[in-house]
Amino acid sequence: MNSYASKKTIRIVLVSEYFYPANNAPGARFKPLALEFIKHFALTIYTSKISAGVNEFSIKCNLLPFPRNQARTIARLFAEILYGFETFIRLIFSKGDIYYVTSPSFINCIFSVAHCLIFNKPYIIDIRDDYPRVYFEAGLIKSNSFAGRLLLKIEQKMCASSILVIAATEGIKQNIKKYYSGNIWLLRNGYSNQLFKPCKEKYPDFTLVFHGIISNYQDVDLLIDLGKAITKRNLEISIIVIGQGSQEDKLKNNLPPCIKYLGPKPYEDIPTLISKAHLGLSFRRQGKISQDSFPVKTYEYIGVGIPIIVTPISEAGNYVTKSKIGYQFNPENIDELLNKIIEIKSDAELYSQLTENILKIRPQFSREKISSDAAHKLVELTQESVFISS
Repeated sequence: MNSYASKKTIRIVLVSEYFYPANNAPGARFKPLALEFIKHFALTIYTSKISAGVNEFSIKCNLLPFPRNQARTIARLFAEILYGFETFIRLIFSKGDIYYVTSPSFINCIFSVAHCLIFNKPYIIDIRDDYPRVYFEAGLIKSNSFAGRLLLKIEQKMCASSILVIAATEGIKQNIKKYYSGNIWLLRNGYSNQLFKPCKEKYPDFTLVFHGIISNYQDVDLLIDLGKAITKRNLEISIIVIGQGSQEDKLKNNLPPCIKYLGPKPYEDIPTLISKAHLGLSFRRQGKISQDSFPVKTYEYIGVGIPIIVTPISEAGNYVTKSKIGYQFNPENIDELLNKIIEIKSDAELYSQLTENILKIRPQFSREKISSDAAHKLVELTQESVFISS
């Protein structure tokens, strides 16, 4: 009996709607993982045409663009289906021994897994967001409708037929465990250690920062209400907001004077902008999806060494509170939230303790470390019985 790995280099096909140099979380997340994979495997990446011209990796780009978050729901759905179908066709001509398929995009993931099932290819499914429950909570589909039940069945089938399921948060992992008893890894998002570093230079005013995709899951209304409360109390506190998305129009007009909306910025510029702030904000709307979330921005605040305020009560908030690197609140408690911000601003000893605590835990959330650990675990997996042949 010889392991498959000993006969030839294993070919991994990574399927993601975005990859480096895309200016978003998937683009940033998968580059460190890909750099680790190419140390052990022959890697090919199937992604959008944003990555055309990247020479560091073997990349196959779809001709169709992946739809933007600002697109209307029906138009986005149709575009995702077309994109997923093109991915399916392209994968027919791929040469992979293992397929590493990511969700989101849930639809692109479905088409990719369909290819693996039809052509009997082993695959890993990496679940970053809790689809199809995201559709249910957004009110796009009812969970008890025919379409809702069908998507749940598809989700269960995709996991059941995989050789490994990877989850981005403990909450997602526990949801998967309700219907899947196989192998599940927890692979957190983390921050890029090459980009996100603590900075001694700070903005002149005590500054709060909020950055990322401004989707319907972000509590932009709370952000604006906080700005109004700061203005009403005439506090020397500023808020900067970085990003774009379906709710960005709320940030373009009639903002409280303490809020400055910077719009979208190149990903490589974001670390400098947020590292000069004093406090990071992660405001999400109430709901099960948010309760199970650990937003990427939270890791990136850890990366630059600034304390964090999280809403609502959630997995991320529980970790922040337990680690004593910040605080979590229900969105309704805006006065309590603002009072805590004022306390952090005025109490130098408290602020120092929070930042010291961040520096203690910071190394474990580096994407480089997380990716290295994941690649070595995958090497071990490929040497186990799943890939053993006589």
